[in-house]
Amino acid sequence: MWAELHTALATGGAVTIHGATAGWSAWLAAQLPEVDGNGAVVVVVAPDDAAARRLEADIRFFRGGIADPAAALDEIAALPGIDVSPYADLSPDRMCIVERVATLYRLTQPALRPRLVVTSAEALVRRTMPPAELAARGRTLRKGEMIDRDELAGLLVAGGWTRTPVVDEPGTFAVRGGVIDVYAPLAPHPVRIELFGDEIDSLRWFDAESQRTLRTVEWIHLHPVRETVNTGAGDVRSRLRAYADEIAFPTKATRRLIEQLEEGQVFVGIEALTPAFHDELVAPAAYLALGDRARWLIVDPEACRRAVGDAWADAEGRHAEKRGGKQLTYPPARHLVTVDELVDDLRVLRTELDHARTFGDIEHAQPLVAAIERWRGDGLRVAIACDSQSRSDRLFGVLAARGVEVRLAAPGERPGAVDGVALIAGAPAHGFASRRDRVAVVTAADVFGQRTHHAQRQRKRARDALLGGVGDFSMLSPGDYLVHQRHGVGRYQGLEKIEVGAPSREGVNLAALPRDSPVGGKIGPLWIDAL
Repeated sequence: MWAELHTALATGGAVTIHGATAGWSAWLAAQLPEVDGNGAVVVVVAPDDAAARRLEADIRFFRGGIADPAAALDEIAALPGIDVSPYADLSPDRMCIVERVATLYRLTQPALRPRLVVTSAEALVRRTMPPAELAARGRTLRKGEMIDRDELAGLLVAGGWTRTPVVDEPGTFAVRGGVIDVYAPLAPHPVRIELFGDEIDSLRWFDAESQRTLRTVEWIHLHPVRETVNTGAGDVRSRLRAYADEIAFPTKATRRLIEQLEEGQVFVGIEALTPAFHDELVAPAAYLALGDRARWLIVDPEACRRAVGDAWADAEGRHAEKRGGKQLTYPPARHLVTVDELVDDLRVLRTELDHARTFGDIEHAQPLVAAIERWRGDGLRVAIACDSQSRSDRLFGVLAARGVEVRLAAPGERPGAVDGVALIAGAPAHGFASRRDRVAVVTAADVFGQRTHHAQRQRKRARDALLGGVGDFSMLSPGDYLVHQRHGVGRYQGLEKIEVGAPSREGVNLAALPRDSPVGGKIGPLWIDAL
């Protein structure tokens, strides 16, 4: 397979890999920068943003851990989709747009380009401003450079930055005399620019909460933080008027809209007018293909194709409802990339997802031990991810007691990099075993069961419903009466393990009272699970 990959990477061809698990797909993506060896950006495409976020987390794990908070730039960049339809009369999440534009800007700058970009079909289907236009609106400030404070503030406002008393999130800035605080999306911390006259005297990272200086830096990269940047009032005005005339949109409404834009208003739903801010909008793939130096890994290409089709169907339906109404709307083709355009833009290295296996309750660890023995017998290196120190300690003891030679991985060690069985800190979403690559990765979810926010919320609701005013089960004794919000009065019998599959769970044995009891109720025990 690796020979085929090398050939495909060298010639621009495509390789289709069937039957790969989600975990192996992330592992492959993590290896591709070194496999290619030419400095090309590796672009990983998932069907939707949720899958892309999971892939990003897994890729970070397989590349040796989380992003270095002290690093000037992260080697992995996310290109998120826009979470709101251009016809929804809503504005997308601001930080989503900030992150999207920041990644696009990095792709226009050879010195800033990430090694991997993780994105989704949802993100690639939405058109954006041309690369040359975004690159021209970026600026790098260096120590010793001469700048005009008010001119810089105006540049930031025009680029969508928000002026605030105190910077608290990327895309915000504050001005106090000769001090300018900026929270640039490409910096891990806000930067304090101290001026001596018009000269930049110092640039310092600082902690947003304590205001404590973290370190001095030599430069800072600034760029727009939204796509509706004003390229010139006259240009936007002429584009809007021309399009309004084309679709016979009311003149009075057009004039009012232009006045809002010329006053610098950023109103809800302004993203629907993005085509008016630029001569043309391009596919995000235009950024990823700059210099023909991108390598593509498409996860589940059919699902990606469906995601693009769904986006088009939704946009066409919404546009049909809006057409002829009180709002000026552009057709879907001005906002979205077609399936054919998207496919034509990609040099595809394809992989299709399968499913990961699970070993169930760790207290019955024999299936896991047997799998480890089988993998080691086949010469595979085994990495077991643990998402907490307590789980790592517990698993170490369980495996060691069963004769498995296991060690704790060194900080930053890549999964499967060292022979043997290693416990490694991290929480990838999926595991896999590849005899071809001689590596197996087991996740905490494979071993302990899935830990989800939904399950945690469900446990809290069940606990609150059962306990009422009681703060903790430790306050109860067997025989105490409880009133459950849904099940009524019962007698607390204690906590017991419920065998309902792997893994088993702890539940409350609440004995309901007989119907002829003074307080009523049902006969028989009542188990309240998921606590």
